[in-house]
Amino acid sequence: MAAAASASLAQDVDGVAGSLTDAIVGTWTGTAAEPEKEAYQVRLTFVSPKGGIVRYPGETPCGGMLTGDRKGDDYEYQESINFNGLDERDDGCFDGVMRLSVDGDTMKFDWSGTFEGQERTATGELKRQSRRGR
Repeated sequence: MAAAASASLAQDVDGVAGSLTDAIVGTWTGTAAEPEKEAYQVRLTFVSPKGGIVRYPGETPCGGMLTGDRKGDDYEYQESINFNGLDERDDGCFDGVMRLSVDGDTMKFDWSGTFEGQERTATGELKRQSRRGR
């Protein structure tokens, strides 16, 4: 019984250690833009591949939580805006889905969401600022 518990604990520790060294873990900053619109700042922080925090520090700052995980070689997250969203202000941000891919210290950012019945998309590139979430 003790050997089984010890093996289970070792697997849990290995799983936690593995998620802390996942390629997406850390803080990323850069810009993204919708087609034919001005670019805006994006800041993503991940402490695990299972989720993180998104911040848009621009003129109307907003942000929220990201939940998801790996999808093959890439990552997919549901974005839930929880400050300065449309429920708080007319020019607020709205929820979407992020598809991210990481190549070294560069992240490709693809976002999609629906606003007033219209599908909206944005793409961009972010650079790693740190290896650990801050």
